[in-house]
Amino acid sequence: MPKSVITVSYARRAKLLAAAGGDVSPAEADGLLSGLLGIGYPQAAECWVAELIETPEEGDVLAAECASELRLWFQVVEKALQDDSFSFTLFLPPDEEPLLERARALKEWVEGYLYGLGLGGKKALPQGDDIREGLRDLSDLTRMDIDALKEETDESNEAALMQLSEYVRLLVMMIAEEKRHESN
Repeated sequence: MPKSVITVSYARRAKLLAAAGGDVSPAEADGLLSGLLGIGYPQAAECWVAELIETPEEGDVLAAECASELRLWFQVVEKALQDDSFSFTLFLPPDEEPLLERARALKEWVEGYLYGLGLGGKKALPQGDDIREGLRDLSDLTRMDIDALKEETDESNEAALMQLSEYVRLLVMMIAEEKRHESN
């Protein structure tokens, strides 16, 4: 994996997306990309970039930097979703950030993911009871009342967020794997 992508912080990506005219969080952008790639969306890279940033004006250095970073980001996520070593991760704020911010980012990630899946249409989704149940769980997660979480860090809330993030990660990998098997 390109080292430059791995070391990019959540805050830096947020600034780049905003400066290039994007109005989504890095978590939502990553979820969208994962959804598009997970269903094998044709021209996923072009669709993803078009959803994230405005068409740059010629000579716009910041937009060019953002587009370059998006290409690297795309390659990392694509490789991770195709890899059988479970290297796929959700791009979320670091653990040092407040619980509410991380929970909100997970919710945004899932919203982006479901949107990405939706762009492919129902026929693009893998079939199966486990997949349908998982998608219902993700849909339920988007309706979660994030503001109901306590402001202070509560160990049970921390553990629940960690478990929920891991469940989402495993479900995304399962959907991508099922889609690969259906395509073969």
